[in-house]
Amino acid sequence: MTAETSLKRRVAFAVGWNALATAVSTVSQFVLMAVLSRHFSNADFGLIGHIMVVTNFLILIGELGVSASVIQAPKISSGALLGLFLLNVVGGAGFAALLAVGAPLYAGFYHTSDLIWLLRWASLSLVMQAIGGIHRALLQKGLQYRRLSMIEATGAMTQVIIASGLALAGRGPMAYVIATILRYSLESAILWMNARWRPTWRDARRLRETAAFLPFGLFLTGERIVNYIAMYSPNWIIPKMLGVSQFGIYTFAYLIVNQPVQRLTAVLVRVFFPSLSLLQHDERRFARGYYNCTKWTFAILAPAMMGLWALAPEIVLVFFSPAKASAIPALRALCFLPVILSLGSTTGAVLYSKKRSDIGLLGNALILCLLPPILVAASRFGILCVIWAQIAFSLVSAPAWVLVLGRLAPIRLSRLLAHIARPAMACAVMTGVVLLVKTALVHWGAGMEARIAVCVPLGVLVYGGALFLLAPEYWKDLRHFLTGEPLE
Repeated sequence: MTAETSLKRRVAFAVGWNALATAVSTVSQFVLMAVLSRHFSNADFGLIGHIMVVTNFLILIGELGVSASVIQAPKISSGALLGLFLLNVVGGAGFAALLAVGAPLYAGFYHTSDLIWLLRWASLSLVMQAIGGIHRALLQKGLQYRRLSMIEATGAMTQVIIASGLALAGRGPMAYVIATILRYSLESAILWMNARWRPTWRDARRLRETAAFLPFGLFLTGERIVNYIAMYSPNWIIPKMLGVSQFGIYTFAYLIVNQPVQRLTAVLVRVFFPSLSLLQHDERRFARGYYNCTKWTFAILAPAMMGLWALAPEIVLVFFSPAKASAIPALRALCFLPVILSLGSTTGAVLYSKKRSDIGLLGNALILCLLPPILVAASRFGILCVIWAQIAFSLVSAPAWVLVLGRLAPIRLSRLLAHIARPAMACAVMTGVVLLVKTALVHWGAGMEARIAVCVPLGVLVYGGALFLLAPEYWKDLRHFLTGEPLE
């Protein structure tokens, strides 16, 4: 067996297990949203939006680039692992303390006093997540996604069960906070119980080996800070400019669209970074891996988002709550954003695997200077204008990032667009057919449940058939990928 075939088979198994965990997590998230939508007001969702954006941000920067440093390094000693583990835990605990102390200031800025104790409790999740960070990174580095997927699927289901139970008991947004803390605690405990590496006193003598990983980690942390603030600009601007209720509408729509999207993208991207790190010196295979990952990300996300756009009213009113009907316009607008961003979903993995997080830092700093003022201006005209302004900005920035990547590897925007052109046509055919059938069902007096039952499987069949006719190479690639055969 050649090295390329062996790697492809490892990647195939990794993607398969990651896909299984993603399916479980997506279904769990859908169930949780269905429960919360019936018991939470728009203001409650606004509080959850604040908790998510703050804690995810602090988890990201508190990690200090440790996971990416472990994954990117061709080899890493146990002494360096101990140093990175301590750095991760200290960073998580430090930012948890910062959040607990600074919660009144943050809540006061948004004039939302209910946030204070919610954020203080949520700070515990930073520590719990940091404890298992190194072991999670080691599993990713070794493409051991079978074990990691089982752990994360268990954590996701635990979170849904606990949050749903507490929400039904009337605990409000605290239900989400407690469930998240317990999820990270459970995942970290399982990671430690199954860990192949454990710190020893002998490793403490080699802590100085950690220094070699610090520059990459610091640049990466800076890039992530700037990228996160720029990407989640609406989450900072909407509650300040439009109020917590409008932010609740945005959060509800965002959770329906972007949480499944993030998990779908993770099926490929989480495997993509460690795989590219193994190929960082083989330019031909590196570029081919980029095209394959990006085109499949688009081929998965585009039909899912356009199907959600076509059936948004039915899905919200049937699966969630009629009280959330006000979120339907925001939901439909947000459906276009992941389709555009899928073109840049693998940008970070390319930069990290090439050890060029400095480019990401500069690029995201430019975005941070340009995007927030645009969104602030758009907020004067309502939440929909903010979303469409973000979409318009992404139409420019996503292709620009591809041009930047062309300076690091033989990656061309024209070739990438050629890869996604026919899936885009198949998606357009599917959307048109679904809308026609839906219109006919409405004319015939069919209920919302019937429209969903007919249009969802029809959309899947039409898209699959159109993709087979327009782009048979996708199915050829899928067969090669699943069997581990070389693509050439």
